[in-house]
Amino acid sequence: MKTLKVIVAAAILITLGATFVDAAAKKIRKEAEFNQLVVGKTLNYPDGTFIKVTNGKLSGKAGNGQKITGAWNWQGRFFCRNVVVGKNPVNEDCQRVENDGDTVTFIRNKGRGKRSEENKTELHSLTSRVC
Repeated sequence: MKTLKVIVAAAILITLGATFVDAAAKKIRKEAEFNQLVVGKTLNYPDGTFIKVTNGKLSGKAGNGQKITGAWNWQGRFFCRNVVVGKNPVNEDCQRVENDGDTVTFIRNKGRGKRSEENKTELHSLTSRVC
């Protein structure tokens, strides 16, 4: 019985630890923070999409092979972007940005949009091999 209590207590601590790690994601509020964290890096998405972020420009390839081009700027506390995927323009969107180490999360509609795994990206330097 004592072993079962220890296992349950350990499971609870592990779960709480995961919750605290998620809660530790830092909101990026200033352009200088964003520039230091993201500009000059490649964002690699789980579906194979990658986007290179340079000063005011976005370029890359969607998971389905279509070319991505666009522009971005910082407005207030938000990353705002206009992109074209293939020949299809995507509506402009301003997004809240959060960081928890080497992962950055973009949350659409100024942080009010749906938070989804597709918006969670890994940061890699532009000189690294694109996965």
